[in-house]
Amino acid sequence: MPSLEISTVMFDLGDTLFEPLNSKFIKKNLEDVAHTVNFNNGTLELLSEFRITRNRIEHELSASNLTFYLHREFIGKVLVSMFESFGYSIEVKVVEQFCDAQRDAVIANLRPRKDCVTTLERFRALGYKLAIVSNIDDEWLEPIKEHWNLDRFVDGVLSSEEARSCKPDSSIFFQACRMIDVHPQQVIFVGDSAVNDVAGSRNVGMNPIWFDAGGTKPGHESTPSITELSELEDIIAPEAIRREMRFSDN
Repeated sequence: MPSLEISTVMFDLGDTLFEPLNSKFIKKNLEDVAHTVNFNNGTLELLSEFRITRNRIEHELSASNLTFYLHREFIGKVLVSMFESFGYSIEVKVVEQFCDAQRDAVIANLRPRKDCVTTLERFRALGYKLAIVSNIDDEWLEPIKEHWNLDRFVDGVLSSEEARSCKPDSSIFFQACRMIDVHPQQVIFVGDSAVNDVAGSRNVGMNPIWFDAGGTKPGHESTPSITELSELEDIIAPEAIRREMRFSDN
């Protein structure tokens, strides 16, 4: 099949279009759990261990045959695994309380990156279709989508819960394409995860761009990377900009 013209940009949500949740909220929620189970090894260690455990379990899940799980189940698994590594058992009700607290913190405090809106508006003005594809539960996504009026900027938003598929599973990417009627080859996919976003989108024929806010080396040398959303225009849109300029000149 001949290569198709790029017509669409899809984005991951958390840590890509939106800033990471401030660690003070995660720390507070971990402190509450630590207090409940009489954990006394220090919250700074817990915060670091939570991040390490999260990365480990994310890679384990992506390497397994499990194609779908709720985000609530994922962060609950991280919490339980982390405390088990210190010899502590966590009751189900404590896990649920932590998951609720994390959800509430995200809904109340997640913020778009400074160039998020301008980037989306610019690409829409250039004629691109836009979509958001996120490994997130609807109870998290819907309040965020409504509060920030995301439907105003994009043609579709797909959660892993709605898709019953989690990145890097192929199904969620194909469903996103059907949602806005595009072929995978026509899609640029922008995300911060080398596994879920870069490898996952590439596996279905999309064109990944790694959002690397920290400026570290990309997991795939052939994959373009950006540190700010505004850099996308220089990579994706030069031809569209030239067409726009020719049209305005006429």
